[in-house]
Amino acid sequence: MRKAALLACLALPPFWSGAALAHHPGSHASRLPDGRVRVEVAAVATDGCTRIERVRAAAPPSVSAVPGAAAVTAELVRAGAGPCTMAVVAVKSETVLDLAPGIRQIMLYILAPDGTLASTERVPIR
Repeated sequence: MRKAALLACLALPPFWSGAALAHHPGSHASRLPDGRVRVEVAAVATDGCTRIERVRAAAPPSVSAVPGAAAVTAELVRAGAGPCTMAVVAVKSETVLDLAPGIRQIMLYILAPDGTLASTERVPIR
């Protein structure tokens, strides 16, 4: 009975179309009317004490910028020296940056609290 219900659910077109239109959880960028770019950064942290400290328009040290993309770096910091809840959490931050008018994408670099490169993400500017 459960197998038949699952197969019936999968056969319905609204099931598939809803999944295709689902919003992905990554970072986003959009150009504002004044030419600046609003950047919404989403990163993964491994504890409840980590947050995004700052987002800036520059590549991290010792990393070469990707041609045709603006380099943006988000720095994670761990608040406090005490114990933290160990869990995978999404941390978010929003900022507005002055980027060149012709730039159509951002190469986002996420730095871990120790300063190492934790992840990267290519973000189109909409």
